[in-house]
Amino acid sequence: MERRNSPFKISVDASKISGFAAVYWNGEQRTQATLRPGFVERFLPGAFDEWFNSNADALGAYDHDERILLGRRSSGSMKLELRPEGLYYEIPFDATDPDHQKVAAKIRRGDVTGSSFTFGVIDKAVDQEFRNESGLYIRNIKRVMVAELGPTPLPAYAGATAELRSALADQSQVESLLTRAKQACIIPPYDIEFL
Repeated sequence: MERRNSPFKISVDASKISGFAAVYWNGEQRTQATLRPGFVERFLPGAFDEWFNSNADALGAYDHDERILLGRRSSGSMKLELRPEGLYYEIPFDATDPDHQKVAAKIRRGDVTGSSFTFGVIDKAVDQEFRNESGLYIRNIKRVMVAELGPTPLPAYAGATAELRSALADQSQVESLLTRAKQACIIPPYDIEFL
């Protein structure tokens, strides 16, 4: 499983916490994640369709912390929608839930500005591709499953208001992923397996 964050604004009002957990690549830099200088990742339109249509469960959690559960797809306390921009979520605001109160306050103050999600590529041999475009290594993701999503204070996608946060556990994993991507772009076909 991997994590990615979206810089697209989340909102909170008296009725809901909402935002885009993930966005599709549309040609704008803010719709791709920079995993490392010279190495970007893009979710292609339709990447969430199969998972979404299966009605598989997903948790709505604050900053990937399942102990701060805000909603859940299977219980109906989180609604998901595929929009032209990407995967959108709404969590009905529960004024009696202390976690909702705390997260809503952080969003209102502007401390929490984006969303994040945890995903897995369904078939690594088919549902992702690597390309080299003039020295820029690109990972295009075509089909994923989603485990959880929700608000986060550290969105990772490039954008005017966001800083990069690596989705990988440590520097050695980043180096390994970059090396494999370079090899896939230079010497195709190359068997790639992500950690």
